[in-house]
Amino acid sequence: MPNVKRIIQRFRSAGAVRTTRAIRTRALRYVSHSPVGRALGASGDIGEAEMLASMGLDSADPVALHKAVFGEGGARHFLDNPRATAERCRELYPKAVDVTIAKAKAVRRHEFSFLGHDVKFDGPVDWFWCPETGGSWPFIDVATEKAIYQTPNKPGDIKFPWELNRHQYFVTLAKAWLYTGDDAYAHECADQLIDWVEKNPFPRGQNWLPMMELGVRSIAWLNAMWLFKKSDVFRDRALPVMLLSLYRHGVQLHAWMSEDWLTPNNHIIGETSGLFAVSTLLPRFREAARWQQKALRVFTRELTDQVCGDGVNKEQATGYHRFVCDFLMVVHELGMRNKVGLPHELTRRFEAMVEYQSNIIGPDGIVPMIGDCDDGRGIAITESVPFLDYTAALALGAITFDREDANERNEEALWLLGADHWGGFTSLRRDTSPRNSVLYREGGTAIMRTGERDAETMLIFRCGMFGFGGEGGATHSHGDMLAPVIYWKGQRLAVDTGTYTYYGDKAAREYARSAAAHNTFTPRDLDQGNKYPTWDWDRQPVTTVDEWHEDRATFTCKSGMGYVWTRTIAVDANSITFEDKLDA
Repeated sequence: MPNVKRIIQRFRSAGAVRTTRAIRTRALRYVSHSPVGRALGASGDIGEAEMLASMGLDSADPVALHKAVFGEGGARHFLDNPRATAERCRELYPKAVDVTIAKAKAVRRHEFSFLGHDVKFDGPVDWFWCPETGGSWPFIDVATEKAIYQTPNKPGDIKFPWELNRHQYFVTLAKAWLYTGDDAYAHECADQLIDWVEKNPFPRGQNWLPMMELGVRSIAWLNAMWLFKKSDVFRDRALPVMLLSLYRHGVQLHAWMSEDWLTPNNHIIGETSGLFAVSTLLPRFREAARWQQKALRVFTRELTDQVCGDGVNKEQATGYHRFVCDFLMVVHELGMRNKVGLPHELTRRFEAMVEYQSNIIGPDGIVPMIGDCDDGRGIAITESVPFLDYTAALALGAITFDREDANERNEEALWLLGADHWGGFTSLRRDTSPRNSVLYREGGTAIMRTGERDAETMLIFRCGMFGFGGEGGATHSHGDMLAPVIYWKGQRLAVDTGTYTYYGDKAAREYARSAAAHNTFTPRDLDQGNKYPTWDWDRQPVTTVDEWHEDRATFTCKSGMGYVWTRTIAVDANSITFEDKLDA
């Protein structure tokens, strides 16, 4: 009965349009997976012949393929001039260069670190790595992501192999090649790519699901391809293999994006961003225009549905705000450089998200963790900048929207802007004035602060919607309403406990997202809402802003568990005062 109740809640929260779309998509996919659908459909392998026909080529000669991608009239990328950017990075950020080379050497030794787990493969990379057992996941030939989660006796958390299979470290190998000129890095990338294609036959196995993983991997491959574009080794050994697999990725992303989910959240944003990148950077594919049109339409629809007008991501988690903004940067930058007609609302949401990111940065230069976080990146082009350092997005926002966010600079910002735009960025005025308190009423975030920028007292906390998906949803939210993260005169005083795990220790997962793990009240050990295992909430709290001034504000949280809590917060140069009233 609880599951039925939650399903009903999800349908109500999704609304008629989303529900109709999800039911229609799911029905079509059910038919396509039936024996009759498979017999009638073209669900078999897509080989080299299909890719060449799509590109209008007669041969898979690497030189011809390279000319088709990078020749005159080809697409533009923000990584178009990588050698100049590498030289500038060597000049400005030599320590970051050393970090990149060290990590690239580790990749060549097949040493990796993902989600807090270190691993060394003595032979070829195990694309089905399972850290919980010290072994491998079995190859699972499944039709849906849900089947993977429901696999009997699953050996561990599927996110670990998925993170490995995103191949974002291919960019690390490419940057190391640019810094050193050592072809061993190009050979390593080609070796791993060829091995991956052989051991992950299209479109079977858990590394062809979910579609978001294909989106993230597509972006990583395309970035590496552009960084390696002057490498003869990469051209001859890797380019034909990568283009064929990217064609397959495009086919899958176009056909199977998660429109069958009632609340697809950041997944569909990642999927459509990846499809937009493939279709925009590889316009020789005859399907590219159709792919691009659908990708941009769905991406814009989901962005405006999942991000408030004031720039706050509705999933109510700073880590996932960054994840979504990464994908938005990819779409915006590739769209602008290739003169794609981007919807005004997409650009407006981008500027709003950058504004919000600028405001939530703490005096230490790092964004505090709120809600779930798995350190996932939509675009990974740095090895030395911490995950919660949002400098690169602010740099791009500064030069795109003429903002005064040029206060901090780092290697990631340089690679994202490129050497060609770096001078324009560094010439922008730096804003060093004290920052004001700000309330995001629509997004439900309050930021109270006083003092000089680098030594300010700052509180940031949630005070509005509980999370994206409504009743029965809110996947990445925690029970942290009115629970502040606090900096006292520039130093961290009260922090969020973080996520710890998704699919590992269930008790730890439930504790990390509970009210008890946050700077809030838990009368009679009650939470702020009713949690479902691993994900989702119902009986969600409703929080209102009763009074707002920059130095004093009052809020009321009506929990879903039977108590009402009113909190007044006052901030001045020498104190933070809390006044709490509880009706339990």
